[in-house]
Amino acid sequence: PRPRPRSGTAARARGPTAVTTVATKPLRIAPRRRRAFTLLESLLALIILASIIAACLQLRSQSNLVAAKAEQRTLAANRTEALFQCVVNGLLGAPETTEESAETIWRGTQGGVPYTVVRTFAAQPNPARGQVAYPVAESIALFRYRVTLGQTTSEFLWHR
Repeated sequence: PRPRPRSGTAARARGPTAVTTVATKPLRIAPRRRRAFTLLESLLALIILASIIAACLQLRSQSNLVAAKAEQRTLAANRTEALFQCVVNGLLGAPETTEESAETIWRGTQGGVPYTVVRTFAAQPNPARGQVAYPVAESIALFRYRVTLGQTTSEFLWHR
């Protein structure tokens, strides 16, 4: 048995010789074989990554196509609205009138695109009827404008 170091002042007085040290061998851990990716795993990861990228690119191209179509529809609606505003503000010149159908027709081109605007008289049910406490007319007189600009046709109701 080894002598046990004393505690207290006597052990401290002796200094470092009071403590005995035991030399131990460092523990050896068996070397682990580093495992790398196999060629099959690498190819599989590459295929998965490529399919994800392809799906993302397809979604992006579809969204670009939808955005382009929406922009074309908005542009056509804005041009049609501008043409309608030109008609109601008297900026298009003299229209043709037909006696038998009571239609007023404007024809021409706007930005190189042919247009036709047809105005007819229309009577619509009064939306205020039954909504207010005082008597109102059953119907109101409106002008119905059918605006055709290129391939786009819109209809506007106008009360003046």
